[in-house]
Amino acid sequence: LGKERPMVDSFEKSTGKDEYGIDKKLENMVVAVVLRPPHFTARLKSFNYDKLNSQPGFVDCFAIASGVAIVFEKYWQTLKTRDLVDIEWESGSSAQLTSQEIFDRYKKDISQKKGDKVVEEGDLEKVFQSGKTVEAEYHLPYLAHATMEPMNCVAWYQGDSLDIYSPNQGPTLVRNASAALVGLPREKVFVHTTKFLGGGFGRRSTLDYNLEAVEVSKKLKRPVKLMWSREDDMQHSPMRPISYHHFKGSVEKGKILGWQHKYAGQSIMGLRIPQWMPHIMGEWVPDFASQWAGKGAKKFMGAPTLQEGSDIPYSIEHKNIRMFVQEDIAVPIHFWRSVGHSIQGFVTEGFLDELCSEAELDPYAARIDLLKKHPRALGVLKRVAEISNWGKKAGVHQGIAYHKSFNTHVAEVAEVRVENKQIFVDKVYCAVDCGFAVNPTVVQTQLRSAVIYGLSAVLNGEITIENGGVVQSNFHDYEPLRISQSPEIKVSIIESDEDPTGVGEPGLPPIAAAVANAVFKASGVRLRSLPLRLS
Repeated sequence: LGKERPMVDSFEKSTGKDEYGIDKKLENMVVAVVLRPPHFTARLKSFNYDKLNSQPGFVDCFAIASGVAIVFEKYWQTLKTRDLVDIEWESGSSAQLTSQEIFDRYKKDISQKKGDKVVEEGDLEKVFQSGKTVEAEYHLPYLAHATMEPMNCVAWYQGDSLDIYSPNQGPTLVRNASAALVGLPREKVFVHTTKFLGGGFGRRSTLDYNLEAVEVSKKLKRPVKLMWSREDDMQHSPMRPISYHHFKGSVEKGKILGWQHKYAGQSIMGLRIPQWMPHIMGEWVPDFASQWAGKGAKKFMGAPTLQEGSDIPYSIEHKNIRMFVQEDIAVPIHFWRSVGHSIQGFVTEGFLDELCSEAELDPYAARIDLLKKHPRALGVLKRVAEISNWGKKAGVHQGIAYHKSFNTHVAEVAEVRVENKQIFVDKVYCAVDCGFAVNPTVVQTQLRSAVIYGLSAVLNGEITIENGGVVQSNFHDYEPLRISQSPEIKVSIIESDEDPTGVGEPGLPPIAAAVANAVFKASGVRLRSLPLRLS
């Protein structure tokens, strides 16, 4: 323990011997894809598949809960023929919905409603009247998970039992929901979670692709591999929520005195808890009781993932933080790597940098001063300043950010160049305090992975909604970070005897602000929306 050890899956991944869900094969297995509606609230009106009857390998075509399933012997046959199905969709309430409309709705809520209190300390109005005020708006778009392996699941319904082979992040939920769908007791449903997920990031804790496979297999009573194409995945998967943030701060005589943050977004838990509750509770619990418990849990929990990370640890005497939850937006959302922290890490650390600039404070020194009561936060900040030679590199533009998530403290420094209005991230320095590092190799790998995943969103990531549906469809218009864009990443782990904490997600929240703050140093332009663009 505490010593660097090689990754146990390196050999399998390096030689191609690892098996993902997409590789699973069973005897007599067929392949299915689902044709889904063009916008989120559209419903199936009618369909005709006569043109499929003469196609090689055709098995069946029928309606399921999420659309129209077409089944062939081979996957390539489904792709070749899916456009031959004539489908008529009935438009729903969100047929004209756009991303801009959602932003406008959020902005209106913040200007007209009181919102839910997160933090209220001191007398903001007093400091706003006496000191210099700074205001800013931040916008964050929807984001896809964009896993390298699209969604897939193999299901085999045999009447008295059900086997599911699935890359998933919630096998108990998959089992219980599938049992309810086919009417089997839970002990007759067997979920075989594949060794490798092909990328999860929260997306594979959903039930949709699993239940589609189960529904098709129940109809055919034979093994079915259900596949989502990249386009299916990009345009129909639940996403990280869109959000809007309004800040107002006060500075006076080189000090930050006031902090006001109002933000609006959707509640992931408000959506998921009622859906999951029947599958969390025992089979003996009646449906009405599960529904009641789901509504109660939703009301009790509020919007924790929207709120998390917004209560900043900095010693600012006058603070007011309020959130505005929207529940009637017909866009599917879900957990995305580091969840609410991925949003709050950017906006709070970005605006703090703005206040530092107005107060003519060094952003590193200011954070050190404001975090005197938080020794572990100070530890990662001092370490990252040390390994990055903060402020001592002539001609190098650095940005710094700190964030605590999942009980892990992370500070990052990004070094950027701006050439012809293009942003290049050359180096990222990362200091982490995750308690006792059981395997430092894993810690470093996870932190680098989180930085890379975060940079994809920082530089490229944006899902836009037009006419009630997703505009982007594949990696050509929703680009992951390219190898040529990837920076050198140095990770330093704080030695600690504290209990081990999370490492899979905490490396992501600070990276967007670190880069944006560095871009300000390089260009003089303050970027408040993701992805970061100077033109």
